[in-house]
This record gives sequence, C-alpha cells and structure tokens, in this order.
Amino acid sequence: MLGYGGGRLLALISNPLISYFIVPAVRGLMELVNPLVIGFELLSDLGLGPAIVQNKRGADADFTDVAWTIQVIRGLTLWVAVCIGAVPYAMAMGHEELVYVLPVAGLAAVATGFTSTKVYTASRELVLGRLTAIELGSQVAGFVVKVVWAWLSPTVWSLVMGGLAIQFAKMILSHVALPGRVNRLRWDPLVAKELVRFGRWVFLSTLLTFLTGYADRWIFGAMIPLAVLGLYGNAVVLASLPMEALSHVSRQVVFPLYARVVHAGDDLRPVFRRARLPIQILGGWALCGLIAGGPTAMRLLWEESWWGSGWMIQILAASSWFLVCEATNGAAMLARGEPQWVAAGSFAKLLAMIVLIPVGYAIAGFPGALVAFAGTELFRYAISLWGVSRVGLDAKGLDALLTLVVGVVGVVVWQVAERLREWGIPVGIEAAVVAILVTLCWAPVAWKPMSRMLRSRRGEAASTTLAPAE
Repeated sequence: MLGYGGGRLLALISNPLISYFIVPAVRGLMELVNPLVIGFELLSDLGLGPAIVQNKRGADADFTDVAWTIQVIRGLTLWVAVCIGAVPYAMAMGHEELVYVLPVAGLAAVATGFTSTKVYTASRELVLGRLTAIELGSQVAGFVVKVVWAWLSPTVWSLVMGGLAIQFAKMILSHVALPGRVNRLRWDPLVAKELVRFGRWVFLSTLLTFLTGYADRWIFGAMIPLAVLGLYGNAVVLASLPMEALSHVSRQVVFPLYARVVHAGDDLRPVFRRARLPIQILGGWALCGLIAGGPTAMRLLWEESWWGSGWMIQILAASSWFLVCEATNGAAMLARGEPQWVAAGSFAKLLAMIVLIPVGYAIAGFPGALVAFAGTELFRYAISLWGVSRVGLDAKGLDALLTLVVGVVGVVVWQVAERLREWGIPVGIEAAVVAILVTLCWAPVAWKPMSRMLRSRRGEAASTTLAPAE
C-alpha cells in the first residue's frame, strides 16, 4: 500500500504542477493516445502474471521462461501494431500529431514485454519489499522526466516521455533488483498450452476491462471539445487514485494470499473477510474525501482553467466505491481458478454502457452521460457479488452498510464545504474541514475491526515469544 500509494502521491503532485505548464487541450490529446496504446496491450493480455501466481508450477524455471518468451513476442508485436495503426487512427480522430506520438508511446509495450517474470514470482511468494522499491523507483523516474520536460517544453511529449520512463525503469529494475535467475528464451508447447488455457478467460476479461475502462474517452471525445476531454481525463486520474491503489493491493497481496489458502485446501471464508474489510474501510474513507472535496481539491491545488474537473471527480469517485468492492471479489474468483466471473462482470458493465450512456446524454447532455457511465459500475459489482455468493463467500450485508456510510458522509460533508465556500472561508481551511469531518465520520466504522485486528496481532506475537519457553 505504501509503495503503490507513494507512486500515486507522486502522480497527485505532478498533475497540478504540470497544469501550470500545459493547457487542458494537451492533456486531451494524451487522452486519445492512451486508449490506443493501452488498448492494444490489454487486448492481447494472456494473463501470464496471474497464471504464474495461481499455477502450482509458477516457481518452475521452465514454466516462467516460456511465459517470458510469450511476453517478449507479445510486446514486440504490439509495438508494430501501434505503428501500423497510427496513421488511420490519427485520421479518424482528426489530429495529425498522433502519427508521430503513437509510435513513441507504443514503446511502452516493448518495455513491458522484456520485464522479468521475477516480479510475478516475488508476488506469488508475497516478497513485497523489493517490489515496493521497484514501484516507487520507477514512479520517481517518471515523475522527474515528466515535470522537467513539461517545464522545458510544455507539450504532449512531456506526458509521453514520463510514461515511458516509468515502464523502462520498471523493466530494468525487475532484472537487477530482484533475486533469481535471469529469464531465457524457451519454448515448450505443453507449457504454452497450459498458459493459454488459463489465460483465455483473463484475455476476455481484460478485453472487456479495456472496453469498459477506456471506451469512454472515444465516446465522450465525440461529444465534447478537446479541452473538456482534458478536464475529464484529469478527473479520471484523481478519482481513480484510491481505487487503483487498493486494486493494486488486491492483485499483489490479496490474490496471492487467497491462492495460497486455496492451494492448501483451507477454508477461504475467514481469510476473505479479514483481508477484505481493511481495504474497504481505506477505500471508503478516501473516496468519501473525493466525493465531499473534489471541487475543493481542484481550487486548492490546480490552476483555475482546470477547476472544471471538480464535479466530474465527485461522480467518478462515487462509482469507484463499487469497483473497490468488486476488486477483492474478483481476486477470490481468480484464486479459485474461475476468471470467467471477472469477465462476466466486465461484460455486464459494457452492455450497461451501450444502453445507458446514450440515454443519459439525451436527457442531460454530457453531465447526464457521465452519471450514466458512473452508474454502470453497479452492474459489474452485482455479477461479482453473485459469483462469490455462490461459493459461500457472503459479502452483501457489510457492503450495503459501508455503501450507506460512503453515500451519507460524502454528501453531507460536501454540503458543508459548499456552505464554507459561500461564506468566503479560505480554500485551505475548507480542505482541512473536509478532511477532518470525513476522518471523524469513518473513525467509529474503522475502530472496532482495526482494534480487533491489533489484538489478534498482539496475541500471535505473544504466543510466538512464549513458544520456545513452552
């Protein structure tokens, strides 16, 4: 959490800092770059990382070498595909700059392809110290490149090169900073078949995740000017910070933990509840802060031309709450070897997007379309809830209670912030009041489970200390 949170904190610092150098239209152009580059990468995801974590042979050198070989081929193929698609995509979007930007941005796929599989084996064994160092080191490299480049040349290239710096730093550190043998090119048809068999559902899930997570840029790009699209992209980054951090914890910690319990043949239910609740409490607290203080944060940190992102942050943060709940549900189904439930959830959201976004736009324009898009997250969550419930992992009661807390606290504290603004209270005081009120409201919710967890830890420590004497 500290490692990924540190990286997101750097992003939170760099975004308002860069806003003083670049204009929203530059950010809007990057919002057209990311869907194609990331889309190609996600559309060819074979689930190699989850396969290494979930498979009993995940620590075997032959198994990981075949996975790395597939990953390298995939990365190079993706870069070629991005280069080929650059010209027609630029023509379709009506921005000729994309012809030059896309091939450079596509080099991120090459870096991902050559990243060592040691990051997956370390995740499998829950060796988190060095993974945290790699995450933070790569984010620092991207932060420095992005900010310095924007200062010297406030163009879209600052955002492109910052993203590349993160991926290439991560690739280099994965080979030199993690223990274990160096990957080698290797091919084994049986291993490849096993990887593809597990990965086919992950591929479908990733395909649908891309469509549900990035198609909004294309849809909204056809509705609104490039500058407004830049404001929307900025809102997406900020509203997704807590969700991304906690989803990262779910992938790097909770999923391997669940997989270990399943492999051992133990009961998953108590571990499911214990691992899930702290993530939900942290996510609820952080997202309440964004729901209540999205406009406050923009006025406090951003240049005035970016303040229009505030109301968008509030809507997107509300929908991110259900994604936080879904992330741990999906981790449980992946650990059980049932990735089809994750794919089904994304498919449900995609169908809802197709139906609801046009309806929302017809009723209330872009704000209506954005509300409709946010509401589609409920459909993915409902499928994940159905999936875990059918295997005896009951989550709906606690989820309903925490959802009520998120909604009530977020709206009430937001109204307090609005009154403070009307009274002319300085924005720094307004932000402090929002943070304090949200924290005080969540403290009673967090106190009992956290104190129970601390008592359990102290008991385990005491028994470990007494064990030799006994």
